[in-house]
Amino acid sequence: MVSGLIIKELLKYLAFDDLGTPIFNTILLLLTGNISPCGVPLIVNVLMGAYTSIFVYHIAQRHFGEDVARVSALFCMLNPNLIWWCCSLMKEIQMTFFMFWFVDSADEVLFNKKVSFAKMLPIACIGMYVFLYRAALGVLLFLAFFAALGLMDNCWIFSKYT
Repeated sequence: MVSGLIIKELLKYLAFDDLGTPIFNTILLLLTGNISPCGVPLIVNVLMGAYTSIFVYHIAQRHFGEDVARVSALFCMLNPNLIWWCCSLMKEIQMTFFMFWFVDSADEVLFNKKVSFAKMLPIACIGMYVFLYRAALGVLLFLAFFAALGLMDNCWIFSKYT
Protein backbone atom coordinates (compact mmCIF):
# COMPACT_ATOMS: atom_id res chain seq x y z
CA MET A 1 0.00 0.00 0.00
CA VAL A 2 2.71 2.46 0.99
CA SER A 3 4.92 1.54 -1.96
CA GLY A 4 1.95 2.14 -4.31
CA LEU A 5 1.54 5.64 -2.90
CA ILE A 6 5.25 6.36 -3.29
CA ILE A 7 5.18 5.20 -6.91
CA LYS A 8 2.06 7.29 -7.52
CA GLU A 9 3.79 10.38 -6.11
CA LEU A 10 6.91 9.74 -8.19
CA LEU A 11 4.87 9.38 -11.37
CA LYS A 12 3.31 12.78 -10.73
CA TYR A 13 6.72 14.39 -11.10
CA LEU A 14 7.60 12.40 -14.21
CA ALA A 15 4.50 13.49 -16.13
CA PHE A 16 5.37 15.36 -19.29
CA ASP A 17 1.92 15.78 -20.76
CA ASP A 18 1.04 19.42 -20.40
CA LEU A 19 4.51 20.86 -21.03
CA GLY A 20 3.96 21.88 -24.67
CA THR A 21 2.26 25.22 -24.05
CA PRO A 22 4.69 26.52 -21.37
CA ILE A 23 7.67 25.53 -23.52
CA PHE A 24 6.16 27.13 -26.62
CA ASN A 25 5.18 30.36 -24.85
CA THR A 26 8.55 30.60 -23.11
CA ILE A 27 10.43 30.27 -26.40
CA LEU A 28 8.05 32.76 -28.00
CA LEU A 29 8.54 35.32 -25.25
CA LEU A 30 12.32 34.84 -25.30
CA LEU A 31 12.37 35.43 -29.07
CA THR A 32 10.19 38.55 -28.90
CA GLY A 33 11.92 40.05 -25.89
CA ASN A 34 8.86 39.82 -23.63
CA ILE A 35 7.15 42.71 -25.44
CA SER A 36 3.68 41.71 -24.34
CA PRO A 37 3.29 38.54 -22.27
CA CYS A 38 -0.33 38.04 -23.39
CA GLY A 39 -0.47 39.85 -26.74
CA VAL A 40 2.30 38.04 -28.59
CA PRO A 41 1.11 34.49 -27.76
CA LEU A 42 -2.44 35.51 -28.67
CA ILE A 43 -1.36 36.82 -32.08
CA VAL A 44 0.69 33.68 -32.70
CA ASN A 45 -2.31 31.53 -31.71
CA VAL A 46 -4.45 33.37 -34.27
CA LEU A 47 -1.81 32.77 -36.96
CA MET A 48 -1.57 29.11 -36.00
CA GLY A 49 -5.34 28.75 -36.27
CA ALA A 50 -5.31 30.35 -39.71
CA TYR A 51 -2.52 28.08 -40.88
CA THR A 52 -4.42 25.03 -39.63
CA SER A 53 -6.96 25.74 -42.36
CA ILE A 54 -4.13 25.68 -44.90
CA PHE A 55 -3.01 22.26 -43.64
CA VAL A 56 -6.58 20.98 -44.04
CA TYR A 57 -6.60 22.44 -47.56
CA HIS A 58 -3.36 20.64 -48.49
CA ILE A 59 -4.56 17.29 -47.18
CA ALA A 60 -7.92 17.55 -48.95
CA GLN A 61 -6.33 18.76 -52.20
CA ARG A 62 -3.99 15.77 -52.36
CA HIS A 63 -6.81 13.28 -51.99
CA PHE A 64 -10.00 14.88 -53.29
CA GLY A 65 -9.11 17.76 -55.60
CA GLU A 66 -9.33 21.53 -55.59
CA ASP A 67 -13.07 22.01 -55.04
CA VAL A 68 -13.30 19.75 -52.00
CA ALA A 69 -10.11 21.29 -50.60
CA ARG A 70 -11.58 24.79 -50.73
CA VAL A 71 -14.79 23.73 -49.02
CA SER A 72 -12.95 21.77 -46.32
CA ALA A 73 -10.64 24.71 -45.60
CA LEU A 74 -13.67 26.99 -45.41
CA PHE A 75 -15.41 24.65 -42.95
CA CYS A 76 -12.22 24.44 -40.89
CA MET A 77 -11.92 28.22 -40.87
CA LEU A 78 -15.54 28.62 -39.71
CA ASN A 79 -15.32 25.93 -37.04
CA PRO A 80 -16.57 27.56 -33.81
CA ASN A 81 -14.13 25.60 -31.63
CA LEU A 82 -11.17 26.75 -33.71
CA ILE A 83 -12.37 30.35 -33.54
CA TRP A 84 -12.78 30.11 -29.76
CA TRP A 85 -9.36 28.55 -29.27
CA CYS A 86 -7.70 31.20 -31.45
CA CYS A 87 -9.02 33.94 -29.19
CA SER A 88 -7.75 32.39 -25.99
CA LEU A 89 -4.43 31.42 -24.53
CA MET A 90 -5.39 27.76 -24.15
CA LYS A 91 -3.26 24.92 -25.47
CA GLU A 92 -5.85 23.46 -27.84
CA ILE A 93 -5.04 25.68 -30.83
CA GLN A 94 -1.34 24.87 -30.55
CA MET A 95 -2.06 21.16 -30.17
CA THR A 96 -4.40 21.25 -33.18
CA PHE A 97 -1.85 23.14 -35.25
CA PHE A 98 0.98 20.73 -34.53
CA MET A 99 -1.31 17.72 -35.03
CA PHE A 100 -2.43 18.93 -38.47
CA TRP A 101 1.17 19.82 -39.34
CA PHE A 102 2.18 16.24 -38.50
CA VAL A 103 -0.71 14.79 -40.51
CA ASP A 104 0.02 17.05 -43.50
CA SER A 105 3.74 16.21 -43.50
CA ALA A 106 3.14 12.50 -43.03
CA ASP A 107 0.41 12.46 -45.66
CA GLU A 108 2.72 14.16 -48.15
CA VAL A 109 5.37 11.50 -47.62
CA LEU A 110 2.85 8.69 -47.89
CA PHE A 111 1.05 10.17 -50.90
CA ASN A 112 4.21 10.77 -52.91
CA LYS A 113 5.65 7.40 -51.82
CA LYS A 114 9.05 8.99 -51.27
CA VAL A 115 10.30 8.03 -47.85
CA SER A 116 13.67 9.44 -46.90
CA PHE A 117 15.46 10.40 -43.71
CA ALA A 118 15.28 14.10 -44.63
CA LYS A 119 11.50 13.92 -44.84
CA MET A 120 11.12 11.69 -41.78
CA LEU A 121 13.14 13.91 -39.41
CA PRO A 122 10.67 16.85 -39.37
CA ILE A 123 7.79 14.41 -38.94
CA ALA A 124 9.54 12.83 -35.97
CA CYS A 125 10.28 16.23 -34.40
CA ILE A 126 6.70 17.46 -34.81
CA GLY A 127 5.38 14.17 -33.43
CA MET A 128 7.62 14.37 -30.40
CA TYR A 129 6.43 17.91 -29.76
CA VAL A 130 2.79 16.77 -30.02
CA PHE A 131 3.80 14.25 -27.37
CA LEU A 132 4.33 17.18 -24.99
CA TYR A 133 0.71 18.27 -25.41
CA ARG A 134 -1.00 14.89 -25.10
CA ALA A 135 1.02 11.70 -24.84
CA ALA A 136 -1.84 9.56 -26.11
CA LEU A 137 -2.24 11.76 -29.19
CA GLY A 138 1.47 11.52 -29.96
CA VAL A 139 1.41 7.74 -29.64
CA LEU A 140 -1.65 7.46 -31.88
CA LEU A 141 -0.13 9.70 -34.54
CA PHE A 142 3.06 7.63 -34.65
CA LEU A 143 1.16 4.33 -34.65
CA ALA A 144 -1.07 5.48 -37.51
CA PHE A 145 1.92 6.75 -39.49
CA PHE A 146 3.95 3.57 -39.09
CA ALA A 147 0.93 1.41 -39.84
CA ALA A 148 0.41 3.36 -43.07
CA LEU A 149 4.11 3.01 -43.86
CA GLY A 150 3.86 -0.72 -43.31
CA LEU A 151 0.95 -0.96 -45.72
CA MET A 152 2.79 1.06 -48.35
CA ASP A 153 4.43 -0.78 -51.25
CA ASN A 154 8.25 -0.94 -51.21
CA CYS A 155 8.59 0.52 -47.74
CA TRP A 156 12.23 0.69 -46.68
CA ILE A 157 11.41 0.27 -42.98
CA PHE A 158 9.60 -3.07 -43.13
CA SER A 159 11.20 -4.50 -46.28
CA LYS A 160 13.67 -6.63 -44.29
CA TYR A 161 10.94 -8.35 -42.34
CA THR A 162 8.62 -9.40 -45.17
